[in-house]
Formats: sequence, C-alpha cells, structure tokens
Amino acid sequence: PVVAAALPPAPALGAAPTVAGQISARHTLLVGGAEGLDGLCAFAFGLLGRLDQAKVLPPDAPREVLDPAKRVEHLGFDPVSAAGWAAIGIDPAAGVAIVLDDRLATREAPTPMFWARVTDPQKALAALRRFAPDAALEPDGGAVRFKGEVVLLARKGEWTVAVPATGEDAAALRGRIDAALAEDGPTLAADEALRPAVALGEGPRAFGFVGAVAWSGLMTGDAEAKIAAGLATRLPGAGFFAGPKSGGARVLAVPEARDALRRMLHSPAKPAALARHVPADRIAVRFTLNIAEGFDGLADLLPDSMAAQKGQILIAKNVVPVGVGVSYEDLAAAFTGQVVIVTGLPDPQTGGPPIAGLLGVADPAKADAALRTLLDRFTKQQAGTSLVPIEAAGQKGFEIQPMGLQVVRVGDTVIISGSGQKAEDLIAPAASFAGGPAASTIDGDVVLGWVVPPSVIREPPMPAEALPALRLLWDDLLPDKLFHTALRIDAAGLYLGGEGGEGVSAGLLAMTAPAIGIPAFQKYIRRSRSSEAVVNVRRLESAVEAYRAENGKLPEATPLTPASDACALGAHRMTSTPETWAHPTWKALNFSVEGAHSYRYAFEPDAAGKGFTVRAVGDQDCDGELATFEWIVEGDAPGRLRVTAELE
Repeated sequence: PVVAAALPPAPALGAAPTVAGQISARHTLLVGGAEGLDGLCAFAFGLLGRLDQAKVLPPDAPREVLDPAKRVEHLGFDPVSAAGWAAIGIDPAAGVAIVLDDRLATREAPTPMFWARVTDPQKALAALRRFAPDAALEPDGGAVRFKGEVVLLARKGEWTVAVPATGEDAAALRGRIDAALAEDGPTLAADEALRPAVALGEGPRAFGFVGAVAWSGLMTGDAEAKIAAGLATRLPGAGFFAGPKSGGARVLAVPEARDALRRMLHSPAKPAALARHVPADRIAVRFTLNIAEGFDGLADLLPDSMAAQKGQILIAKNVVPVGVGVSYEDLAAAFTGQVVIVTGLPDPQTGGPPIAGLLGVADPAKADAALRTLLDRFTKQQAGTSLVPIEAAGQKGFEIQPMGLQVVRVGDTVIISGSGQKAEDLIAPAASFAGGPAASTIDGDVVLGWVVPPSVIREPPMPAEALPALRLLWDDLLPDKLFHTALRIDAAGLYLGGEGGEGVSAGLLAMTAPAIGIPAFQKYIRRSRSSEAVVNVRRLESAVEAYRAENGKLPEATPLTPASDACALGAHRMTSTPETWAHPTWKALNFSVEGAHSYRYAFEPDAAGKGFTVRAVGDQDCDGELATFEWIVEGDAPGRLRVTAELE
C-alpha cells in the first residue's frame, strides 16, 4: 500500500471556556454558549454602527439599539460594557451556556441546563421581571416561577444552574440535578482526550461542543445505537469557536480513526499547482482523495457494528476498476488525488452556472494514458457520443461530442470543462488565485477547502437592497476580502480554520451552525418524541386484537384522552393520572400512558364492527397544526400506519 506522509501537528490549544471547567467530560451530550458577552455585544453593535454610518442599514432596522441611553431604557442595562452586565447580576466574562447532560436526558426529551455566573440573584430576578412581571423566587431560593412555568435553581461553586421543569416531576428532577452537580469526575476542560475540541481560541467568542455520548445516548433503536456507539469510540467529540477576528472547529479522532481518515482523504503525492488555473472571480471547492487506499480507509473508519456496510464498500472497491478500465495503482501513479470544482454565478443567458473541474497530475505520461482509457471507455458506454481531438490555447486535448465536455492537460493539471465554461478560459486566466492568500486552500495539503471571491455579492442575483450592507460587512469582516478556509487532518483529528482570513471564515461558518443546528436539533427532538405515538398506537392495536380474540367483538369507542392537550395547559407535555384513563374501554384494554407525554389517544371501531382505528394526536410546537398517527385495521387485512404532519 501507498504510505502517506506523517500527519502535521495539531495547532496550539487556546483556553477552554470557563463553563467547561464545571461540566462533566463523561456525561455532557453537548454545550453551546458565549463568553466575553460585553466584547461580543460591543463588536456586534460596532458593526451595526458602521452600517448606519454608511447609510446601508435597512429602513426597518431598530436604530435605537445604537443609542446607549435607549438600549438601557429598553433592556434595563447596556450590554456592551462589563458594568452593564454587572447591573443585572451577570458576570459577562464567564458568559452563559446551555448544557445537555445525559443524566437529565431521556430519548423523549433532553432537559437543558442553563449555566451562568450570577453575581447578584436579586438583580438578575429584577432584570427577568422586565419581561416576565410575575416572576417570583421561591422562599428557599430553589426555583423561579413565571408565566405558569417552574424553573429549578441550583448552585455549583460560583455558577447558577437553571433547569425548566415543564412536564417533569419537580422533586424527582431536582434530585437528578443535585446528583449530577455533586458527582466528582474529570471536567470537560480537564479531560486530556476531549480538551483539543474544547480549548479552541481565546477572548470573546461563541463556542460549542458535542460529545460522542450524544450520538449513542440519544439514538433510538438498537441498530442505530450500536452504530453510534461504534462511531463514538472513533470520533469522541467535536467543538467550534467563533470570535470577532478568529474561528475554528475540530472533530476529534482516535489514532485508529486518524489513520482511516488519512487513508481516505490524505494523498501521499505532492499537490499540483492548480490555483493558477482558477480565475479570481470564480468560486473554487477543493477536496482530496487517497486514490490507492480510499475504500480501505472508509471501511476502517466504520465501526464493527456496520459489518454489512464494510462489506459493501469492499465490493465497490473491486467493482470500480472493472467499470473504468484503469487499476487503482495506475490511477494513483497518474494523479495526485486533488480535485477542484470551479464554478460561479449563473449565466444570465443560459440560466446555469459555469462548471469546470481540475485534477492534479503526478506523472504526465501516465496521466495521458489513463485519461485516454477513461475517455474511450466513457464514449463507448454512452450511445451517440464520440471523442474528437481539439486544441485550446495551444494545448492539445479532446472534446466529447455532442456533450461539449472538453478535457485538456496543461502540465500538472487536467482541465475538464463544460456547461458554459471553455477549457481555454482556465489555461491562463487574466487573474487567478495563485500567489494570493487562498493559494494554500487550493494547492495545500487539505481535505476540503473553498474560496468565495467578493464578485459573488457584487452581481445579481443578490437582492439589490441587501447588496450595500453585505458588501460593507464582507470588506469589514474578511481581512483577505475572500471567504476561504480549509479542513485538514492533523495529529488530533480534523481541524477547520487557521490564522488570518482562514480563521475568520471558519468563525463565520461556525456562527451559522446554531442557525442550522438548533432547528435541526429541535426537529430531531420532535421526531424522537413522535416515537411515543408510534409505540403506543401499536401497543393499543395489540390490546384491541387481544380483546377481540377473547370477547368476539370490539370494545366501544373512546374520546381523545386526556380531554385537553398540553398546549391548552400552557405546556408542551402533559402528565396523566389514573383517573385520566377511567373510561371502560381503556380499563378493558388495560391501556394508559404513564408519566409526561405529548399525545392524546383514541379508539374508534368502524360502523360494521369489523375494523377499527387507534389514533394518537399531538401538537409538539403548539402552533395549532396537529400531528396524527393512526393504526388502521380494515376487516381481515393487515393493519397499516398512517401519519399526517409527523413533526407538528
């Protein structure tokens, strides 16, 4: 096998977030938060101020936030200063965080813990009352009640932990909270294995961490849990940070996984100089394949619980050379494994973007032979196509007609162009990324990288009213005037970011993660809660069939039970009592739902008494749209599940 070069060392670690020194390394599912709150707010309001000075703020933007006096009038404090946060009893340097701990999580509903260093509880309560006038602290200081909700309070050192008790038994939950906070064990900041994904950056920043325990602890189903547990042994965690002028992310990998990733994505060949063929006004996406060992690396990365998938990968490994007509050894000798996709804004005439590809060449003669074999095989397999010799900017190549796909080798680069892009435009563009700040993203030893030039926001189809503000932000935030960053393999795993523009771009990406991740997580939680409905309608169907077998008939219909849904009670979940299930049919079927649940249930026989429907109805997000799960039995036919608006 081809032996890849030694992996580079991991970047120097920064300082772990303060809260990471309090939470458990073993039990933390995920944590997200921000510290240096005054600095982050000052940076954000500074950006808004520059937009306002440039007269590019949207007309409906809340300009009052730019006036310190009006900020204080509206919020009760000025968030751009440490004194402002102190006025509401919060330490801005330590910041705030949301933590999910597996000791407070079930497969139905992980319970969040809100952490903050509260320096003055009375000031913090007064600040809360600006938005919830009925907020009241219980006499023993152990909970806050407002808007019909109960938030339990606990202390760990100088930190205050708040946990909403919605749908939970407060006494039982408090016991679990106290036990979790009292347990000794390594903290997330002190754990040597996890620290490289936590100690990223310094100063004011947003941060996040996802532990491998989240993948196995929240999975539903035995098969998924086994796969997740296997992956957790290889990829023990991931973290990110984003500050005003820096950013990065890391996926940790144990040595065996790092070796598997290297075999997949780390080419042993010296990278070719492809940046010189990428026009400076185009978007470039770079990725790397280890041609000789990629399939083996992918199979090695998968846990043993995915034996079937491992086998499929190894079968594919043997099939590919037969299909393309070139062995892995010949491909690895011919090409470096670098691939760059070059694209841009859609063409106004054709409506599609220009697209081209670049391949790095390790041995020109072997690359020419391999290309000719690949092209001949392709045209023979595609009816109606032919291979025609061409010349582009003095370089010889081929065109596949009538597709218009051009293939030209120029030194250590193969140019493949089509769909609105000619090969000659990439051979010697008037301006390229070569020699610039993004050259290493395209030509360096990277797993995945991308470069987006400012031209993408200076032309349509960007909304005209958004362009001025976006241009100013682009120039203000990106020191290189390029959005570029790269993912690399190093001695700790996968790292995204770096110094200068790469780090800022990685930080901006990290800042978008909550916008994508939080709705996705909420969707996941709603989907996991919907498993309650599926399990219970199947359980109810089995009870009905057992009743019919014993009594020769179906029981009478029931109303939706409980009588009111959780949203009508001002909550997202409801708790039943034995009296809730007092209807004769529920008693005859020995059916009830214990503890907190999200759905109401009903049984309905058909008019002929031959078939029936069991139904679960719920509104998880309390928006008035109902999710319905029905198990329908028609006569002697097998039952079927019908789901409507599952995630509502």
